[in-house]
Amino acid sequence: MKKIIICLAILMFISVFGAGSTLAANPDKIKVGILLPLTGPFAAVAETQKEGALLAVDVVNKKGGLNMPWAK
Repeated sequence: MKKIIICLAILMFISVFGAGSTLAANPDKIKVGILLPLTGPFAAVAETQKEGALLAVDVVNKKGGLNMPWAK
């Protein structure tokens, strides 16, 4: 009886967590987000951080982009 319950518990665990592992579609573009305080006392610092993030994106794109499993 214990073996049946353990087997059912394992089967249920696999079915619950295995169902959510479907593959997503391969995107053409990747969205990159950055959380910055664009208002308030830290707005001046956030503007330079925003420019730095945009610069980093430009540098990676000029080098050929990211090596993703489905494409470059």
